[in-house]
Amino acid sequence: MSDETQDDAEETQQLFDVFTIGENTFPNNMREHLDLQSKHIQDSFMEHPDLYSWYATAYELALDVELRLKAELDRTYAHCDANARQQAQAAGIKMTEKKVENVVITDDLYKQVQGEYLTAKRNTGLLRAGKDAMIHRRDMLIQMGANYRAEGNSDITLKQQQALTRK
Repeated sequence: MSDETQDDAEETQQLFDVFTIGENTFPNNMREHLDLQSKHIQDSFMEHPDLYSWYATAYELALDVELRLKAELDRTYAHCDANARQQAQAAGIKMTEKKVENVVITDDLYKQVQGEYLTAKRNTGLLRAGKDAMIHRRDMLIQMGANYRAEGNSDITLKQQQALTRK
């Protein structure tokens, strides 16, 4: 793997190590949060509402930041568009729509706001996936609990084995 490809891979991995919502950065613990172990099913049931609440709230906050940045990006585009047209008119240059668009999308301020918007959009997508995964986790917990009760009712040795492992 070339150094450039490896650097890109490391940068991409760092993007997934944290969630950034506005100015706040949170560690990405999704892998641990989604882990289910039948030995700790009771703990999983008890912690699930907190985890779901965190992902749902973080998603909504990230969505708010994304929408605000989208509006800022649109305003920046309009401002850069007006400036490009005024400068071209003052210089006596006839501008086509494509030329104006090219001036706008290469403007440094526009590129900066666009980068912030795309980062916010990525974070929103990751948190939406986390929230959706928590819904699937809940369904899996319900199924595991039903299976556990069915096994427990049919085999008394399972209850005895569990009691021994707790000691």
